[in-house]
Amino acid sequence: MPEATLPGLVAELAATRHAGGYRFKVPERVLRQFAGYCRREGYPDGSITQEAVNGFLYGRHLRASTIRRNELVLRQLAEHARAAGWEAFTPAAATQVRVRHQPPYVFTDDEVRRLFTAIDSQPMSAFSNKAMAGPVLFRVLYGAGLRISEALSLTLADADTSSGILRIRDSKNGESRTVPVTARLTATLAGYIAAAHPAPETSDYVFYSVAPGRPVNQSTVYVRFRGYLADAGIPHFTGGPHPHSLRHVTASPSPTCAAGRRKARTWL
Repeated sequence: MPEATLPGLVAELAATRHAGGYRFKVPERVLRQFAGYCRREGYPDGSITQEAVNGFLYGRHLRASTIRRNELVLRQLAEHARAAGWEAFTPAAATQVRVRHQPPYVFTDDEVRRLFTAIDSQPMSAFSNKAMAGPVLFRVLYGAGLRISEALSLTLADADTSSGILRIRDSKNGESRTVPVTARLTATLAGYIAAAHPAPETSDYVFYSVAPGRPVNQSTVYVRFRGYLADAGIPHFTGGPHPHSLRHVTASPSPTCAAGRRKARTWL
């Protein structure tokens, strides 16, 4: 049986993550870049040395956030390589990243009402399904507290309307989770799926662009959101409303508690 190579280990690790439901797209690209770097620099297979790791991580002018991401990715590779019998150096993942936190915009009850009225009032079009998908997508963002990327990555297999559960795979932190949603939102989502997916396949995206196999582009959601704000008479400015602000229901109690469910019932 031939000995494992570094590209082979990378492929095995990626396949394992994919089998677990993770997209693993960016980490896989980083690992392939690392394998290519080791080949160009002449590092032999059979081990992952500290010199190779440090040269790849710190030998280039990269942003601290990129270095930190790559450190975490190579830590996964080192663990996988040791399981395959290799000696592998594990980076410390100690690079400090400067994070700027912008407080979420707090919508008033009146602004929420006006915003959803604007979203629900979009005319039907033969060139776009936003009039059908928009009201449900933004209710999912508002009622389930999802990131835009998480909502757009939902497939029909992830939306369990019989149990009122959304399964989030490969989220921002690389972890999966389940999110319960209210009965009202579940019914809204089920009605949308029945209308938007007349021939459903479990791999179809819940919110799609042109065809069920193609999700809505995230930048498109931002553009539409700014249009909804304008229609609702809510100014869009730096530090103002952002789609992610819908995740932070700070103007009223959370929809996950009893008081929050009463206040959010109109929109969910």
